[in-house]
Amino acid sequence: MSNGLLQTTIAGSLPKPEWLAGPQQLWAPWLLEGERLAEAKRDAVRLVVFDQEHAGIDIVSDGEQTRRHFVTTFVEHLDGVDFQHTCRGRTGLEAGPDIRR
Repeated sequence: MSNGLLQTTIAGSLPKPEWLAGPQQLWAPWLLEGERLAEAKRDAVRLVVFDQEHAGIDIVSDGEQTRRHFVTTFVEHLDGVDFQHTCRGRTGLEAGPDIRR
């Protein structure tokens, strides 16, 4: 039986710490490399999980702390993507790597 409360969930990306990736940047580069980067990503996940738990979120996520960007994490492993040029989204803002080849 339900206790009458709505389940609170969160989905999508949470801001990355400034020591992991530059703030307010589209496709912000990682600020560390190698094992230091791997450790920093794990630390960032621990922090966002802690924050969500203490905010009372019922279903926590990793906040996408280990992904550079929700699009580029996938497309950077594909052939034929032009990362030197970007395309514009429907709002006219820079939207991502140009995959029109």
